[in-house]
Amino acid sequence: MMPFSVRQASAHDDVMSGSLKRRCCEDALVKGVKQMRLSRVCSGQLRLKQDLAELASAAAAWHVEQDADAPLQCVVRRGTLAFRIQVPRFYPHTAPVVSDARGRHVSLRVLDNWLSVFTIADVLAEIVQNHAPNQ
Repeated sequence: MMPFSVRQASAHDDVMSGSLKRRCCEDALVKGVKQMRLSRVCSGQLRLKQDLAELASAAAAWHVEQDADAPLQCVVRRGTLAFRIQVPRFYPHTAPVVSDARGRHVSLRVLDNWLSVFTIADVLAEIVQNHAPNQ
């Protein structure tokens, strides 16, 4: 029969190896969940895509160009007006940034008082309201 101290050490080793195994399993599970991420698409990109689809279906006079290399921005044109709209990763919870064809920041009331229920169509409606077609 083994001395008591040897049994106690053996039981302690079993507990430690069990907790070590549990920690390894938890680490493997966390790693697996991280790898299961299906895409790297952020919410801003999804909402921009939805807004642009709604804009296209509204038969508006806006021509929209979106580059595949820059999925969080687009260029919208109507007549002589051209604007670059860049949305943040957390759009619509954060307002988009609008700049004109020369790269100057455009200040709009809808952007200053941004709510997450606003869309790109709301931004474009204010652009039409504030800018003459010949500018």
